Amino acid sequence: MDLVGVVESVSGNDAIVQIKRVSGCGGNCKSCGGGCETAFHGLKAVNHVNAMPGDQVQIEYKESESMKASLIIYLIPLFGFLMGALIGKWLNLSEIAAFFTGLVGLAVGYFGIHLLDKKYKKTMLLATIKKVI
Repeated sequence: MDLVGVVESVSGNDAIVQIKRVSGCGGNCKSCGGGCETAFHGLKAVNHVNAMPGDQVQIEYKESESMKASLIIYLIPLFGFLMGALIGKWLNLSEIAAFFTGLVGLAVGYFGIHLLDKKYKKTMLLATIKKVI
């Protein structure tokens, strides 16, 4: 998916690009009656075209990688919670104790995501600047 944004800052081979979020109705809020407000947010992108702050750029965004990251962020804690609760029931604990072992599993899942984030944060960028417009 290609996005258009404005370079806010450049640091080495990376750039922070301000892009406009697209609402669920595609930015045509009169059609849905939601009155949604589209805000800008920063996106870190690889800057191979040497774009400078203030340049309007076209960005290639890897949506499939974003979906994988979303699945990891939501499913690992859920899996940890369910495994913790099942272990609690397997140990013949009361329901409330099994719930708390589920919470421990949830915390372990979040800690695992924290460790994965530290490992991949430096190498995995989801966006690349294609060209200066």
